[in-house]
Amino acid sequence: MTLPGLGFDPEITSSVERKASPLSPVIDEVDWRLAAPALGQALDPLRKSPVAAWTNSETGGSGAFEAVGAAYVRNDEVCRAFKASVRVQGREEKLVGAACRLGAGEWTVQKAKSAPPPG
Repeated sequence: MTLPGLGFDPEITSSVERKASPLSPVIDEVDWRLAAPALGQALDPLRKSPVAAWTNSETGGSGAFEAVGAAYVRNDEVCRAFKASVRVQGREEKLVGAACRLGAGEWTVQKAKSAPPPG
């Protein structure tokens, strides 16, 4: 008599695909969990410094956000433009975008794209 689960069953493994962040496909959900609060800090209109950084010591991902210009209201949400610098898996990316929040809620990226080259 063979009993199931005693080492005779084939081992089934799989990997779960990580979702990309709303900021960039190079930032997965693990890095985004650390990056999103930094975005919120940078965009906070009451904060003195418009720059906030994040680092993930497990993945090596890092980056910084910088608020650009004053906050503005659109569709009852507070919005603000930003610049971002991201380094993930040895790849550096510069982005520009805008994010909004309703009341005291979390900032949601509305749009983001690669920053134009300097010059």
